[in-house]
Amino acid sequence: MNEAVDKSYRKSDFEILFKDSPEYFAVKNAKMYTEGPLVCFVCFDDDKYKETHWYPLCNIHRIKKY
Repeated sequence: MNEAVDKSYRKSDFEILFKDSPEYFAVKNAKMYTEGPLVCFVCFDDDKYKETHWYPLCNIHRIKKY
């Protein structure tokens, strides 16, 4: 496989800091996508799909990837 395909299969942990909250929100074992004004986190339990979360980018101050 080439490097781009390898990266597409990788999952990461994220912390989201919303503009109206002083605390980070953790998203574990997920892939992140942006679509227009929204950011999508596709979450997995090991390698099995768990759930999807959509957030408007205008409400997010910072996203950290670990």
